[in-house]
Amino acid sequence: MGKKPIIVIAEAENHPFYHALPLWEESVEIYHIDAPPHHFGPLQADLILIDSGFNDERGLRLLREVKLGHPEIPVMYVTDAGSEETAVAALRYGVRDYFNKPFELLEFRNKIFEFLEIKRAGFWGKRRHFLTDMLTTHVKASTRRNSDLPSNLLRSVRFIKENFARPISVDMMAEEGGVSKCHFCREFKKSTGMTPMQFLARIRIKRSKEYLRKKLPVSTIALKVGFNDLSSFNRNFRKYVGLTPTEFRASLRCDS
Repeated sequence: MGKKPIIVIAEAENHPFYHALPLWEESVEIYHIDAPPHHFGPLQADLILIDSGFNDERGLRLLREVKLGHPEIPVMYVTDAGSEETAVAALRYGVRDYFNKPFELLEFRNKIFEFLEIKRAGFWGKRRHFLTDMLTTHVKASTRRNSDLPSNLLRSVRFIKENFARPISVDMMAEEGGVSKCHFCREFKKSTGMTPMQFLARIRIKRSKEYLRKKLPVSTIALKVGFNDLSSFNRNFRKYVGLTPTEFRASLRCDS
């Protein structure tokens, strides 16, 4: 049986993470989560991975559409928000694995390989009941995954989330965790799949999207989420979203 690709459906800001995943022997196709399902092509895939970001309502809706049309393809669901209710809904719609960020990058990669091996060996349909039981247990653990991070990283993550709007450095993050800067950066990347500054930028961009739905000036939003100036805000927003803040705000008006 020939290999089929892995299809990833995620926000543009998460595409670099999936491009960087060590899946070199696999064909990986990455699509934007806001694209209509028919834009993904015929969905000839060995695995579909849906990353809902912070919008689980949208992610679950897409999961349901994908599974209704292609029940034979295993789907993994990734979320930045996540809750027990989301996990239960994902299971009900037919998801085969569930990950709540941040998570161990190598564990995530190994889980992908495990599912591919089962699918390509022709055992997928035969093992569905077993996999459903396995997932039920895994979902409960995944919704608590943040609390399973080392306590020093948890302190640093909490520090970043509480202080993203003011100037903070990697040294400050590491000091909050009580470890050296080099050790902190290494363990943070291993556990979350991104650098501390990438994590900080994601938090700032996510919050800025909320402000952009209001009538605040873009320059004011830049300062409120921790950027030093408007040009830095524009540059980072385009990097993670694919649009400038002004273009993103205009797209909201088009959708309404």
